Amino acid sequence: MGKQLVFILLGFFIGQGSMFIVQTYLVIVGDYKLIADLGIALGLVSLLQWIADGGGVYFLSKYDKEKELFNIIGVFVLARLMIGLLFMILVFVPIIYFELLSKIGNDIIIYSPLVVIVWAFNLTGVADSRTANKYLGPLSGLSWFFSSLVIVFFHESDLVGLSVGAAFCIGLVMTVIFQMHILEVRYARSFFIFSFFDFSNMVRLIFGYSSAYFSSQGYARAIPIIINNAIDPMVAGVYIYAKGLINSVGQIIVFSRRVEFNNLVSSVSVGFNFSNVIKSQKISFFISILSFVVISFFYIFSLFVDFFYAYRLVFEFVFILSVIQFFWVVTSSMSQVLVVLGQTRVFSLVVFFTCLTSILFVYYGISVLGVYSVYISEFFMLLVQMFFYLKVIKNSEMCYESKS
Repeated sequence: MGKQLVFILLGFFIGQGSMFIVQTYLVIVGDYKLIADLGIALGLVSLLQWIADGGGVYFLSKYDKEKELFNIIGVFVLARLMIGLLFMILVFVPIIYFELLSKIGNDIIIYSPLVVIVWAFNLTGVADSRTANKYLGPLSGLSWFFSSLVIVFFHESDLVGLSVGAAFCIGLVMTVIFQMHILEVRYARSFFIFSFFDFSNMVRLIFGYSSAYFSSQGYARAIPIIINNAIDPMVAGVYIYAKGLINSVGQIIVFSRRVEFNNLVSSVSVGFNFSNVIKSQKISFFISILSFVVISFFYIFSLFVDFFYAYRLVFEFVFILSVIQFFWVVTSSMSQVLVVLGQTRVFSLVVFFTCLTSILFVYYGISVLGVYSVYISEFFMLLVQMFFYLKVIKNSEMCYESKS
């Protein structure tokens, strides 16, 4: 399990690590507007990428272990395509109608259809199931790595948006080709094993998961857009940079939970126990605590060093977001329990309504509270989500016991 996590993380550091280095350079030279433009657009494209995955990271791993992969992979991909393109239209409508993005942002998101189509064929979940991340883990960061390289060479060019979008897509195409070759998964024959019943089941399954993912991650993409338009690009750029750093830790936690997912399934199968859930995900909880301690130390250190004064807003944002992330780690653990219990529809509804409420609070409160409206809304959003998750888990346990 540990080796698999190392290889998955290696891909993350190759991709997101290189992007963070480029953004750090842009912070040093003070080009926060470019950080905002690129961050908002790439955030939207990656949102559509993982909506197109449709929870395949978990579901395909499960089907492969059950020896059902060949029978369902064709309908699973078709359902992915349908749901992915549907959400893409949902994202495009307000962006185009309200003209929310800059020219750079628009140049990047025009690649969204290609992103959805390519990533609908990804086999990341199968790689996890077959412990093939020794080869495929490092390749998972190619899209972000190529994008980072392009920013280095084209950040002063009018073609930076088009170049970054093209590089992102090339990275995805190469990743999927390597996955298909190494895992020896062939799609051609599986598309002939089509069942409308299986297809409709896959659509419901993927739609439930993707709706919840869209609600939570769509919230994360909407906030920088609101800050950018309500305050200014400089604050939006600082927020995106700080959020990017915290999300880096968050991604490490997500990757560790991919590796720990089977442990969680085993834990929940014998009945829900909060302490057992934490034990089954001890790596991710340890990473969360360690990152919070390290970030807190650097934030306090920055308060007493004159050199960091010019970047005090960056350190402040990072520290506050690290506090919120600690609560997210606990809440997201309970949300995974819901996924294991098959309560994806309830999960998606809770996430949708809490995120929508939070966005409305930020939209109307940012003029009074500034960027701090984001932190307040996110904290209470996580508390409400935790309350509903625990309630649904308890009810599920009671239903199970009554049937027994």
